[in-house]
Amino acid sequence: MIALIDGDAFFASVEQALHPEYMGKPLVAGRDRGIAAAISYEAKKYGIKRGMPINEVRRLCPECIVVMSDYHAYELFSNQILSIARHYSPLTERYSIDEVFIDIPESSLRKKSPYQFGKEIQLNIESALSVGISIGIAPTKSLAKLASNFQKPHGCLYVSPDAIPSFL
Repeated sequence: MIALIDGDAFFASVEQALHPEYMGKPLVAGRDRGIAAAISYEAKKYGIKRGMPINEVRRLCPECIVVMSDYHAYELFSNQILSIARHYSPLTERYSIDEVFIDIPESSLRKKSPYQFGKEIQLNIESALSVGISIGIAPTKSLAKLASNFQKPHGCLYVSPDAIPSFL
């Protein structure tokens, strides 16, 4: 089984973790580029999309917090997620700054279900870093990637081999 850890609105989530006063508020990172590079779920409710000019963001949501992108912080959080993932399996692969594949060891699956494995990782990362993540678990990387997007935000979905046809 393969698990994919996928950050939920990752850059915005990191900004909210670093600045608790931003939690629960519409937030956009990307002021430095003049466009919405990352959007919190609260800001997405206003119709704000990635790549939208900041002046359009402010028109749609005047109370939106617009911050400079902090790529150094995003990388540090990404490294922490990878470190936590490696605690669960030495077979990990960074797919992008906010995505990590984990080959779930057979020994882990003898102790708990794939879903329980995913929820444990999710809880560990979210409590350690205060960022939201979703996890997809399936027999292949492609299916794990699809599963991770299926219940965002804060989802954890296991697609068993028997469930693949109905899932697709």
